[in-house]
Amino acid sequence: MSVFFIVLGALSLLLAFVVYYFRTNAGMIFFATCASLLLLSTVDPVVLTTAGSLLPSEGEGYVRLAVVALPIALAVMLFRHTIKGSFVMLHILIALLIALVITLLLPEATGLSWLLDTVDDDMRRFIDGFSMLILALTFALSLVAVMLSSKKPHKKSKH
Repeated sequence: MSVFFIVLGALSLLLAFVVYYFRTNAGMIFFATCASLLLLSTVDPVVLTTAGSLLPSEGEGYVRLAVVALPIALAVMLFRHTIKGSFVMLHILIALLIALVITLLLPEATGLSWLLDTVDDDMRRFIDGFSMLILALTFALSLVAVMLSSKKPHKKSKH
């Protein structure tokens, strides 16, 4: 089995479990993923190199991975219990698409050797041809999920 499918399977199971167990809004997880990848591209390389020098071997890659993972974990905790049971399947579908997007974008973003092994896979190269379509579909479904989960204002009652 290739490294691509192992990473994709692990991320898919993790995100699907998080969405199902915590009832976390997967749309917000997607937007946090996009924000963390944008943050990673704007962080000064000197900061990443300095922080990475504190860790052995591929320290800078693990610092980059942490910059991507921490906003996602924060979004999971901030937006837990924000979806209704009837929308869980939609959010699980979005979580699976997020796992695919992360698996496609993370190797080049972090530069970790065990993630760069996924780039050589034939199936990944095939899926990479559809990366814009996958990203657009994930964005559209995330936007729908966020709009469907908006809270209704409380009615004011007289005391």
